[in-house]
Amino acid sequence: MTLPSVKGRECMALIDSGSGADLVLAEFVGGKIDSLPQDTCLCDVVVAFGASRQVTKRVLLEFSINGIHFSRWFMVVPGFSKDMVLGLGFVGEHENLISFKKRSFAGVSKENPLGLVDSEEFVEAVENAAEVGVFTLKTEEVGEELPRDPNGLFPDLIKDYKDIFLQELKETPVSRGKWDHRINVIPYVTAPSGKQYPLGKPEFAELKSQVKKMLDAGLIRQLGVGESDFNSPVLFVRKKDGSYRMCVDYRLLNLTVVQKQFQMPVVEQLIKEVSGYRYYSTLDMTQSFHQIRLDDETSHVTAFTAFGKKFAYNVLPFGFTNAPAILQETVSQLIQEIPGCVNYIDDIIVYSNSIEDHRKSLQMLFEAFRRNKFFFKGSKCELGVSRVTFLGHEVGMKGTRIPEAQLKAIAALKTPDNPKDMRSALGFFNYFRHYIENFSQVAAPLYEFATKRKVQFTKVHEEAFEKLRRKLLKSELLIKVNYDLKPVSFQLEVDASHHAIGAVLTQVHNQEVVGVIEMVSRSLTVAERNYPIRQKELLLIVFAVKKFRHYILGYETVVYTDHQSLETLFASNTRPESERIIRWLESLQECNLKVRYRSGEENVLADVLSRLVDAGKVEVDDLDATVNEVIESGETVTQVLRQRNVVDQIKASYDTDAYLSQILKLLQDTDRARNPIPPELKSAIKKYSLRDGVLYYNTQGGSKPVVGKSVAMLVLDKVHSFGHFGITKCYFAIQPYLFVPKLLEVVTDYVNSCDHCQRAKAIHGSVGGLMLPSDVPKDVFSTIHLDFVTGIPTTPEGYDCILVVVCALTKYCVCIPTRKKSKVIQTAKLLIDEVFSVFGVPDVIKSDKDIQFMNSIMKYVFEYYQIDFRTTSTNNPSTNGQVEALNKVVIQTIKSFCHREHALWSHYLKVVQFAINTNYAPAIRMTPYQAVFGRLPRDRTGILDINMQHSSMSAELLVRRAEAVHAQIKDTMSLSQDVMARKANRGKNPVRFEVGDMILLHREAYWRPGKYRKLTDVYHGPFRLVKKINDNAFEVDLPSMNKKDRVINVKYFRKYIEQRGVFKEPPVNLVEAEARVKELSAILGYDAENFEFDVTWVGCRPGHGSTVPIAWFYQKVPKGLRDTLIANAIDFLGDRFKDADADVEDPEEEV
Repeated sequence: MTLPSVKGRECMALIDSGSGADLVLAEFVGGKIDSLPQDTCLCDVVVAFGASRQVTKRVLLEFSINGIHFSRWFMVVPGFSKDMVLGLGFVGEHENLISFKKRSFAGVSKENPLGLVDSEEFVEAVENAAEVGVFTLKTEEVGEELPRDPNGLFPDLIKDYKDIFLQELKETPVSRGKWDHRINVIPYVTAPSGKQYPLGKPEFAELKSQVKKMLDAGLIRQLGVGESDFNSPVLFVRKKDGSYRMCVDYRLLNLTVVQKQFQMPVVEQLIKEVSGYRYYSTLDMTQSFHQIRLDDETSHVTAFTAFGKKFAYNVLPFGFTNAPAILQETVSQLIQEIPGCVNYIDDIIVYSNSIEDHRKSLQMLFEAFRRNKFFFKGSKCELGVSRVTFLGHEVGMKGTRIPEAQLKAIAALKTPDNPKDMRSALGFFNYFRHYIENFSQVAAPLYEFATKRKVQFTKVHEEAFEKLRRKLLKSELLIKVNYDLKPVSFQLEVDASHHAIGAVLTQVHNQEVVGVIEMVSRSLTVAERNYPIRQKELLLIVFAVKKFRHYILGYETVVYTDHQSLETLFASNTRPESERIIRWLESLQECNLKVRYRSGEENVLADVLSRLVDAGKVEVDDLDATVNEVIESGETVTQVLRQRNVVDQIKASYDTDAYLSQILKLLQDTDRARNPIPPELKSAIKKYSLRDGVLYYNTQGGSKPVVGKSVAMLVLDKVHSFGHFGITKCYFAIQPYLFVPKLLEVVTDYVNSCDHCQRAKAIHGSVGGLMLPSDVPKDVFSTIHLDFVTGIPTTPEGYDCILVVVCALTKYCVCIPTRKKSKVIQTAKLLIDEVFSVFGVPDVIKSDKDIQFMNSIMKYVFEYYQIDFRTTSTNNPSTNGQVEALNKVVIQTIKSFCHREHALWSHYLKVVQFAINTNYAPAIRMTPYQAVFGRLPRDRTGILDINMQHSSMSAELLVRRAEAVHAQIKDTMSLSQDVMARKANRGKNPVRFEVGDMILLHREAYWRPGKYRKLTDVYHGPFRLVKKINDNAFEVDLPSMNKKDRVINVKYFRKYIEQRGVFKEPPVNLVEAEARVKELSAILGYDAENFEFDVTWVGCRPGHGSTVPIAWFYQKVPKGLRDTLIANAIDFLGDRFKDADADVEDPEEEV
């Protein structure tokens, strides 16, 4: 390097980026120092040890370095170790000439490097020198900050267009005609006027400051009185540095303006478009929205109020609904003729493969901005770099990747444990989903946690989050398609699971993968999850081709799938089995697709296990292998399985299956002379093959491993326990992946015997029990039915219910007004006075279990008169159907007589009784009056019985006629009951129960509406049948504490099917009970003397329970489970249990 020279005189110069000014030694200037003009104090010179002095002299020097000439002003300093110091200003202006890393200036070789002074040399210089000066210069920024040009490629361009770089707008933008925006308000809409939010003292001060600043810059103007009816409130948002950002809340205004229809660019397509180039420049506009001027006639709608004055924007404000679309359209039109230049709102990127092209595009861009008076913010612009971050992605020559700053943020992100934080994290992750293979499948548990209520954060969610984080941190570089690599071809790998589908598109050249272009995935809808596997795999191809169509259209694309039948489908000329498949195939015809089946002996079991885990969320701990271990280890599944005992279990299952063991022997011993194939197996044996000791079942769609019933039960247990779905869904969750002989029979037996399903699921269709017609009564009023009609107004006499008595033979009714709170003796007296004394004492009385009839006094009356008293079975009013049906007729007839005088119903009751008894009854084909008395009553109008005025009937004839009528009624009733029974029993399959059977009891047998009934078990039990009343009613062995009748109709029964060989034993002591406390399933009884609960346990044999102290129950059982068990017990066992529960103090409530 040649030394700097001033007018031919060489000097020693120090290039110091830490110096705030350029300095020259007073002795170097020599005698000229005295002739220099004296200025006011230019700066303070601070010596290293604290002394300071003022510099009042400066000189303009012309000098050259390596033939390059410079002219600069220098501060004159006496007594310094160097002749000249070139400070920060010189370094900034000529950084393209200086390389501190190479210690060179303007291409000087390494043989003559620039001298750099490190810290040790500086200390040595301080110790050896008489005086060392450290200079500081207080400067004030003049002009605007220019864009960064790190490679020094465009200094002249920046200098020529420095006028278009502004840090802040200082005046109202000029009118640009078509680019001035006119705000269109929906006609006839009331001008919105929002109420101002309260502001704190610091916010109010900031409001004054910012409003004044915008007024001075011409961005807003003050409105006159009545100039605008619009008003939007002002609020402040605190920035990261603690300062405030002023915002105007335009949400109400946005609802009243016409929405601008402009399609925003797709971010993913923009990123792909700009990637793969050598040079990039990114530019950001200064206060971008504020550079768009508003139309003067409509700008008043942006009005806001500040400290009692109303202001409106002259420019496009932030927060206005159409602002992004307006700016996007404006900038797009501005740069549309510039090659290699695109924008997303105010972010502009220029890209090219040569310096010349890049300079030309930048010059055109700068010229367009200068011509139209638009400005860039220099501090946010970067020119001529090889990699740049654009719209959150790092783009460069090789492709796109996640920026390093974002990767650091992902690595530092804490695992969210609540839905709100999880939604925020997923929003962040979702932006980079194209870098992750099968994103939807990996993130499915996290979306479930973030969107569904009352989902607990578990280890499953934590592992899914960490797996997603790892995939992001190790994400691949996504390349841009290189259409210059001839021939252009692509490879599409697809993968479908039960819940999600995913695809990876790669470019291939000469059978070698060039790189990954893009990855896509999505979750399957509920309907799509039920598609057959063939359609699900084809749906995946349709989805992937639709996503990648703009890449692969016109080029050969090989699709790899693990479903062999798809390869046949694309090559076949036969008609597909489904219209849906036909539509999908037609949509794929425009693309040049070749479907290839990617098979492998070792991949078969991998596919089976991975899909079973995904389809049923099965944890294969029982098989001692997990899919996560398989995926992350990099080993083949067969290698992993050989290290464990899964294959051994599959092989062992053949030994316990007579059919499969026979197939295995035939395939192992191929000597047919010694081991001939039985005739019944000649056709079946062709479908089996043997590989490494494992049987495979071969179909057109591929091979499936064969497992025996013991392994199938393990898999079925996991599949069914995830959701407890029915036979069909469990069958199709296993059938596509495994072959099990008589699989449907195995699944049916298992699902039907599932203890949880039997309790939780209702029976659809007909229930147990056929209609059994009652015996035809032998005489009038020999059998009667009783019931009370309640829910009617109280009369002036105090009556509030009706006792209805119906003759089972004649349907004759007696209606007696009474009171709900009448004593039992009074009800008995009514029966004696109104029924027994008129029609005689009956042989049989039937009623429901009303407390009036179940009383001991009433029972004494029935015993005294030798009456057979019968009650309906529990909660089965149809047993007393005759009086139940008549109750409706009584109420309807009373309403017809009373009209609006509802409280006077008792005045009309006997008239109602007469009207009902004298009207035709279809069941007996005559009127009840005629059936009782053997004749028609006299017509109240006198018209119908004119011919009977002079007729008379002897007593003997009257009796005979009555007997004939009764005989006719009996025949009619018998016929009617047979017809009714045939209709009621049509389509019903008789379910027979016997004493000793175990049954589950429907919750409606003892109907008690309670909270969260939809989530409680439909059936309780199991219980044992101890006595048969008839084919439709049994006595059930209910808990002894239940005082209700144990006779229940079979329609509430469900036969309990025991699961064989899977029962646990109940805990033998309280220590074991505490360890298994979460297995408590129900409270079935309450021992008041010993203060104990009778409880059952999950998985134990029905009827095998245990007793636990109530105090232990409240101390050891978790509150959520405890509340559920108690609620179910109250719902089933009744008020007495509620009273017992109230006697116990909850320890948690005391705390």
